[in-house]
Amino acid sequence: PAYLHIPNESFQNIGSFEVPEGTTVNWNINSKFTDELSVYFADDSIYLSPQTDQNFLFDRQIFNTQTYSLELSNTYGHQQGTIEYEIKSIKDKAPEIDVKIFADTLLYKYVAFAGNLSDDHGLNSLSLRYTKNNSAKGFIKLPADRGATSQSLFHQWQLDSLQLKAGDQLQFYLQVTDNDAI
Repeated sequence: PAYLHIPNESFQNIGSFEVPEGTTVNWNINSKFTDELSVYFADDSIYLSPQTDQNFLFDRQIFNTQTYSLELSNTYGHQQGTIEYEIKSIKDKAPEIDVKIFADTLLYKYVAFAGNLSDDHGLNSLSLRYTKNNSAKGFIKLPADRGATSQSLFHQWQLDSLQLKAGDQLQFYLQVTDNDAI
C-alpha cells in the first residue's frame, strides 16, 4: 500500500508469499500450451484466457491470510490435481499510547501528560479531545512526529481557557492516528 512508502517488488517462480495488509498483488503467469487458467480463492474463482500467447494476468488486493490454487487446462484436458499456495497478510497494528496523567489537584490549573506513542508503520496525528459538562466538546491538536514509528510525549494542558467552575465536569482523552488507510 502507498502509505508504507515501499517500492513495488517483483518476484519470479513463487507461489506462497507474505505481504502487508492492503497490498494489491499482480500475477503474470507464463504457461505454454495452456488455453485456460482457473484461480480458486476461498471466496471466489477467476477463469482466465491468455492475454498474449502464453501470459495470464490478474490482480487481487490482500487483506487476510488465505490460500489459493491454480488449475491449468487446454483442449486436450486438465492438469492432474491442483497447485495450492498460501498468501500471508501481515496485519497493520493500531497505534499505541502509553501515557501517565498528572493533574494539578491543588489549584486545578493544568493537566500534564507524559509518555510514548508508537505505531508499526508511522504516526500521523495526535489530539487531545475533551467534553465539558457532557455538552461542550473540543479538541486541541498536539505535535506528532509524522511518519515516525515512536515518539515521546509531554504536554501540559492549561485549563484556564475552559473557564471551569466548581461542580463542572471535564472528560478528556488522547487520540493518536497512524498513516494507513486500513
